[in-house]
Amino acid sequence: MYNEKTFRELKQRIIALEREISNHKQTEKILREKSDLYQKLLNNSKIVTYRREPSGQFPITFISENIFKLCGYQKETLTDDPQFWSDRIHPDDKQQVFSDMAYLLEKGCCSHDYRFLHGDGMYRWVHDELVLIRNKEGRPVDILGNCLDISDLQKTKEAVDKTLLLLKASVETLKGVIIFAIDTEYRYLFFNEVHRKGMRDAYGTEIAVGKNILDCIAKNFDRQKAKTDFDRALAGENHISIHEYGEILKAYYEIIFNPIVNDKGDIIGTITIATDITERMRTERSLRQIEKIESLKCMAGAIAHRFNNQLGVVMGNLELTLSGLQTDFTLRNNIQKALEAARCSAETSGLMLVYLGQSTVAGELIDLSDVCSRYLPTLDASITDTVIFETDFMDAGPIVLASASQMQQVIVNLIRNAVEAMGSNDEKKIILTTGTILPHDLPKSHLVPPDFKPTANRYAYLEITDSGTGIAEEHLDKLFDPFFSTRFPGRGLGLAVLLGIITQWDGAVHVDSKTGGGASFRVFLPLQGSEAIPLAPEAAPIRLVDRPMHSVLLVEDEDTVREMFEKLLEHLGYSVHSAKNGAGAIAFFEQHQNEVGCVITDLTMPDMNGWALIAALRGIDPDIPIILASGYDETDVMGGRQSERPQVFLHKPFMLNDLNAALRKAMDKSLS
Repeated sequence: MYNEKTFRELKQRIIALEREISNHKQTEKILREKSDLYQKLLNNSKIVTYRREPSGQFPITFISENIFKLCGYQKETLTDDPQFWSDRIHPDDKQQVFSDMAYLLEKGCCSHDYRFLHGDGMYRWVHDELVLIRNKEGRPVDILGNCLDISDLQKTKEAVDKTLLLLKASVETLKGVIIFAIDTEYRYLFFNEVHRKGMRDAYGTEIAVGKNILDCIAKNFDRQKAKTDFDRALAGENHISIHEYGEILKAYYEIIFNPIVNDKGDIIGTITIATDITERMRTERSLRQIEKIESLKCMAGAIAHRFNNQLGVVMGNLELTLSGLQTDFTLRNNIQKALEAARCSAETSGLMLVYLGQSTVAGELIDLSDVCSRYLPTLDASITDTVIFETDFMDAGPIVLASASQMQQVIVNLIRNAVEAMGSNDEKKIILTTGTILPHDLPKSHLVPPDFKPTANRYAYLEITDSGTGIAEEHLDKLFDPFFSTRFPGRGLGLAVLLGIITQWDGAVHVDSKTGGGASFRVFLPLQGSEAIPLAPEAAPIRLVDRPMHSVLLVEDEDTVREMFEKLLEHLGYSVHSAKNGAGAIAFFEQHQNEVGCVITDLTMPDMNGWALIAALRGIDPDIPIILASGYDETDVMGGRQSERPQVFLHKPFMLNDLNAALRKAMDKSLS
């Protein structure tokens, strides 16, 4: 029989056992609840968990319930058939998948993407993450894996890839445009082929996605400059820079740097677009150079006109002095030489205006061959006695629109140039040829002006070829620069003037030569279809007329020129009333118009120019004879549509006979 003590101990053990059973039940309940929760989470998860054997076809031994959602099969279908999984891998992916499994057995883990045949008969993209389990001896015993359907992600990726391909194709069509993107660590995200080639050519480096662009820029200066621009963009600044590359053949790029910002507003890199603007920069520089040249031309023109005025003073005073010397023949001879030198200086000033395009004359239809034939017999004997001339002229024509006197000047310059080029050669020969040519047959090189573009259907030409020493290649493009000469420094104005004349008539000049082979100059002018106007004989020199007792109103703003004018007019027998501006002339004329037989006015004056003064004076007296004097070309001055015009234009500088003839002509026209 049990005693009371034994019974008490037994009871305590029973209570402890009941408590332990209760705890176990509670633990089992918690575990079951957690298991149910885990199973619910697993079944509702997009990730499928599975186990498979590490051999053969790697058959699946366990797979979670949510496999049906992933691939449309019950889990028993995959676990009962060892080859079910491998048989449903896309044929194009199977080799890579089993290669990855071999890698798993060697390295212990792997991941891969492949296409798996869904229960609906369509392939889906899946992503696998696998881990190999080994026992204590290191032998593979199990493979644990997680699988995720990435079909939607793959479609997005394919769409992005397609977009990138289209973008890249579009970018590649942008000729000469460089485009690339880098991340915040200066690593390439994207670049086009133009950039790849440019980096290879500039630095000899091959670029790749993920490579640091700064490591690809070989030159330290370029690297630092690029980093500064990238850092500005990475700091959020959109900016544009112009960079110069190359030491001999310089290239210029306009580069746009923009930050790349994600959806959260964070800067994740920069995109850079660079455009080759070398031609634009060269064009802009050429335009700036042209502007400078135009400014210099204006300045040179102003200097030439000023020079003309002062030469007029010199020539006028020399003529007056010469007329007063009747017996001192030595002094008369010296002054005569000074006067001739001043006249030559005036001609040089005129030539400068021709070159600058500020001196034009009226054109006429002339026979180019006829002009040459008429001029050659007038050449100086020192030339014709030492040079053999041969001609090959057209029987009639070619007809061009030009000035006969200017074309004679062209022939003079070319023949003089040829004679000097032949120097002391034993056989000196010059050949003159005329003809016609089609625009597409015009020479392409060494044709000036450089921007010449043919506009006529056919061109006439005059060619002058010499047997001289020829012209070096490096000098051909400089021949028509003012004062350029390889023989006499400072004397090379002839060809520059020639070019000024020819371009005035929409023509061009070509030179063909080489050292030791003589030179050939061809002048091209638009061919005209009508008959030429016969050349008029030269006018006889004007003789000094009797001194008519008339009164002249002289208007000239420059004191020295006005004083010279007064002396010449008084020498011719005129009484002179002078005014230094238009207002003074009008005030005098209003009071003394019956005392004025003729008005001589300068064109360019402050406040009121010559044209305004002529209109004002004709408003007072419509019949007053007026002479307009100017250093500008008569065609330019008289080519406008002014309502009131002078009887005579007097070009400065002028000789005494010129002034006397102008006065007689003005008064004769007024009387008629």
